[in-house]
Amino acid sequence: RNPKNFLKISWKNINRSNLNLNFNFMNDFFNSNNFLVFDIETIPDIEGWRKLHNLPPEMSAQDVYEHAVKIRTEENKSNPEFFPHFLQKIVCLSYVFRAANKFALVSVVSPEFDEKTILQRFFKGVDTKPILISWNGSGFDLPVINLRSMIYGVSSQNFWNTKDDFKWNNYFSRYHFRHTDIMDVLALYGGRANAPLDDLSKLCGFPGKLGGMEGSQVFAAWLEGKSQHISNYCQTDVLNTYLMFLRFARFKSEINAEQEHNEHLFIKNELNKMIAKKPDDTMHLQEFLQEWKI
Repeated sequence: RNPKNFLKISWKNINRSNLNLNFNFMNDFFNSNNFLVFDIETIPDIEGWRKLHNLPPEMSAQDVYEHAVKIRTEENKSNPEFFPHFLQKIVCLSYVFRAANKFALVSVVSPEFDEKTILQRFFKGVDTKPILISWNGSGFDLPVINLRSMIYGVSSQNFWNTKDDFKWNNYFSRYHFRHTDIMDVLALYGGRANAPLDDLSKLCGFPGKLGGMEGSQVFAAWLEGKSQHISNYCQTDVLNTYLMFLRFARFKSEINAEQEHNEHLFIKNELNKMIAKKPDDTMHLQEFLQEWKI
C-alpha cells in the first residue's frame, strides 16, 4: 500500500504544541501524552547473508535462504530459520498515533519505501517525543530498528536523549515507561511469563490476529509479492496492541472502564471513516470490526 494514498500523517503537524485539545473524553490522559503504538514486520536479510558469506549475485533469494538455514542448522542454532536481529530486514512499519482528538493508523511498507526510509519515518515520529507502545518491542522491534539503523547511518534526535525530563524516563531503559513494552511489563520483566499478543488479545475480548497470517509467514508472503497482506497483518497487530495498552492503562487506574469503552467507540468510528474512504483497501479493517464485539 502506498501511504500517500492511504492515511498519511505529517509528523511536523503533530507536535503537542500544535494539537487542538478540544476532545470529549480521557482529557488528562491524552492532554499530557502523545502515544505512538508501533510494530514492524521483517524478513531474512538475503543480501546481508549473501555479502557475509561471499555468495554469487546470480544465486536466487530462495537458494541464499536455504544456504543460511543449512549453515545455521549445522551450527546447532535452536531456530535456524529465524535470523539474528541484525539480519532482520524491515519491510513494514505500522503505527497508531493517538493524541487529543487525533488518531492515525499508518503503514510504511516496502517496496514502495526502502528500509532506510522506513527507519527514518519511525525516528521522525520519535522526534515528536511520544510515549512508545509495543508488544515485545524491547526484545525484538527496537533492537532490530537500532541495528538496522547502524547499517544505514540513520540518525535520531531524541531516541537516545538522556537530558532534562528524559534523564530518568527515556526510550531505551528497560524499567522506564517512555517506551512501554506491554508484554515485558506484564511479565514483570521475566521471560517465562511472556504472553502471545494474539492469545491474550482474544482472552480480553479483542479480535487478535486475523487473515490466517502470522510472523513466520511474512517471508513467504514477501517472496510472493504480497506486500499488501503484510501491511494489513501489521496494522491489525498495532490495533490489538493499542487495545491492550488501553486495558493496561485501566489496570493501572490511569483510565476507568467507561473511558476505555468510550475510547473503543472512538477507535471504531475512526476505522469506519477509513473504510468509507477506501472500502476496497480496508477489508482487513472491516474484518477487524466484525470480530470486535463491544
